[in-house]
Amino acid sequence: MGTPEYFGQFKHWHKDNVWRSWHVYADVDENQNVDRIYLQYGQGPVLGNGLETSECKKPNEQVALQCVRERIEEDFWNNPELVEDVNANDG
Repeated sequence: MGTPEYFGQFKHWHKDNVWRSWHVYADVDENQNVDRIYLQYGQGPVLGNGLETSECKKPNEQVALQCVRERIEEDFWNNPELVEDVNANDG
């Protein structure tokens, strides 16, 4: 599996009416598919065990990051462990 690859940063408009700044890392396999997404909130630790996905291909960085962003917006807030980690690092 190796070290997750850094995918860049994006801002997410949170339901509490604040911008959250995410650093995104991902495991990319030999076929350039994203296997697992990892999030880092601000300067905090990388959160949880990541989100599994097999839907994000990596023809280029921008397309992959957009797919990752959509996956986070769909899945992230339904993952209590990750939400709890973010709230704990919100200080």
